[in-house]
Amino acid sequence: MRYLLHLTLSLFYISSLAQTPQTGWVTSLNSNKTPLAGVQITFYGAADKTTDIAGNFKLTFRGKSLGDLIVYEEIYKKGYEIVNIKELQTAKLSKQKLKIILCKAGLIAQKQVEYYNISVKAITAGHERQIKELKKQLDASKIAEEQFVMQQRKLMEEKEAAIKYANELAEQFARTNFDDVSDLYKRAFEQFQLGNIDKAIEIMNEKDLISAANALINDKQTTDSLKTLLAVREQDNLLHRDTLMQTIQLKVELLVMQLEYEKADTLYQQLWLLDTTHVENTFNYANYLRNRKQYEIALMFCDKLLRMEIEDWRRGSVCNFKGTIYHETGRFSNALVTYTEFFNLYKELHKQNKYNYFYTENLAISYQNLGNIYKAQGDFVKALEFYTFFNQLGKELSESNPKCERMKNSLAISYEKLGGIYESQGNFVMAMKYYTLDIDLTKELYKTNPKSESLKNGLAISYSKIGRIYELQDDLVNALEYYALDVNLTKELYESNPKSESLKYGLAISYQNLGSIYKSQGNLVKSLECHTHQLALFKELYEANPKNESLKNGLAISYSKLGAISELQGDLVKALEYYTLDAGLAKQLYEFNPKSESLKNSLAISYSKLGGIYESQGNFVKALEYYTLYNKFKKELYESNPNSLDLHSGLGMSYYKLALVSKAMGKKKKVIAYYENAAEIFESIYKSTGVDKYKNWAGFMKSEIKKIK
Repeated sequence: MRYLLHLTLSLFYISSLAQTPQTGWVTSLNSNKTPLAGVQITFYGAADKTTDIAGNFKLTFRGKSLGDLIVYEEIYKKGYEIVNIKELQTAKLSKQKLKIILCKAGLIAQKQVEYYNISVKAITAGHERQIKELKKQLDASKIAEEQFVMQQRKLMEEKEAAIKYANELAEQFARTNFDDVSDLYKRAFEQFQLGNIDKAIEIMNEKDLISAANALINDKQTTDSLKTLLAVREQDNLLHRDTLMQTIQLKVELLVMQLEYEKADTLYQQLWLLDTTHVENTFNYANYLRNRKQYEIALMFCDKLLRMEIEDWRRGSVCNFKGTIYHETGRFSNALVTYTEFFNLYKELHKQNKYNYFYTENLAISYQNLGNIYKAQGDFVKALEFYTFFNQLGKELSESNPKCERMKNSLAISYEKLGGIYESQGNFVMAMKYYTLDIDLTKELYKTNPKSESLKNGLAISYSKIGRIYELQDDLVNALEYYALDVNLTKELYESNPKSESLKYGLAISYQNLGSIYKSQGNLVKSLECHTHQLALFKELYEANPKNESLKNGLAISYSKLGAISELQGDLVKALEYYTLDAGLAKQLYEFNPKSESLKNSLAISYSKLGGIYESQGNFVKALEYYTLYNKFKKELYESNPNSLDLHSGLGMSYYKLALVSKAMGKKKKVIAYYENAAEIFESIYKSTGVDKYKNWAGFMKSEIKKIK
């Protein structure tokens, strides 16, 4: 398979027509520097070349000088892909050989999955060890219960951050060329591959890396003051620096897997101090800090980068990174500003050179980012505008590079984004159109790469989205078909990766969707089966992560779903049990986040369901208690959101439920008052919407009042 990688490089116009040679060589990854012959090398501004038996090639550039950035159009050998992407992104014309490393196609993805699984296993083991130690301290009365809870929550956050970071580390490891690393690095990494993280760190501890870094920093300061006299030593220092930086980076990553963040923090700071002007190193440190949720310090390092004399494309990348931090932390206004800066920089670069694919790709990404922010702010019109631009550029790139899977995947994402925005606007026809285009491309990509778990997961998500649109259109047959496809693929993924919490969570949601459709079709047995699977998965997730509110909410929803099925089957005792568990969790969530209106509304609905079961059982006192709470919460929510039709209608229904129970209890005055409140609300909604059902409901309430009077 041909892998075309168009990298981030600046192209400058040089008036001189002098010819400048650039030699280079191509080797195979982790092969003791085995050369690769027959590799086609195509760079902009130079004639195409093919590597000889020793892997060598020589390019000649016209109009360029030493130090100028260069960009390649294609590096191709059948069955291979490029490894050292980052190094090639900053390639400049030089007297030194340009080194290109290739590996068998698919090896990077394969190794990435392998290293990710090792990392997650190590992180989980480290977390369990820390929790066990914490419990010992609690049992020995060395810490209070409140302190235990706080520490447990902190450890959970650290675990989640480490797992998120593990994916990035896995790619770094997969692209590491062991032909170029130190013996210390090799020996430690061998232990990592075996899952022996403690042994790997023990090997790394054979050398005092901080002292070595300090010695090199001091030596650099000395060579800086004697630069002319010590030019050779300076070159040696640079080579030593690169090897030491690589080794320190590995130790940091191993420490992160053990959740030993304090040691990792100290070591990474030393890594940065080795060369505070090293752009890639500074950017990596900022990314590490972001994964540590030290967002303000990460932003500070972004500002350091922006104060450096860096190329515009790098400046754009930093703005994009800053925007991502602002987006993640909910500072949408700041994100909009920095994403706009990213957009403006690449808009200008693209204008200067429309044939540079990387500029075009990043301009497309800037459109996507702006669309994401406008969507998050609820401005669907602006979001649609930018997603449309994103899609247009995606089409151009894909049509120009029909064999490039990365560009094809980007186009699929643009279709998914357009489908999502149309769905948010309630335009299900257009949503279906774009979701279908997304799934067609994703199927095509997955067919070519059947071992790619990320594509398989993407295909499952696409099935889920189409299933949801069919569900919203009340086409339950097709909804069932697509939700079932989603469940099957997600189940296969989870069974291949049973320790993946994200896949376990995805499978739980897939079962929830499928169970809801079976319920709507009246197939309560199949619905119960799906929601039972959903509950089991959420229980496992929540027990492993007891402070994760999202999982607690998923568990609450599972109980609610099972309660609804039990109620329909006439098992009111079981329904009451499930609804009580749901309400208990919903109450905990709301009390922990009292400003969350969505959690408040969920709790109100839980109270309504409990009220309904008690009413069916003839326990009108308990039914009245829960319907009163339901009414109270709906009233408060509506008063905070007077333009919400759903909340206004819900408030009307809460009065209706109160009227029914009061009627059963013989409270005539209360019945009339509740019916009057309900009638007034539905009449008001009818006047503002013109929807007949609200007029009919208001009429029904009034007729009930007449019967009583």
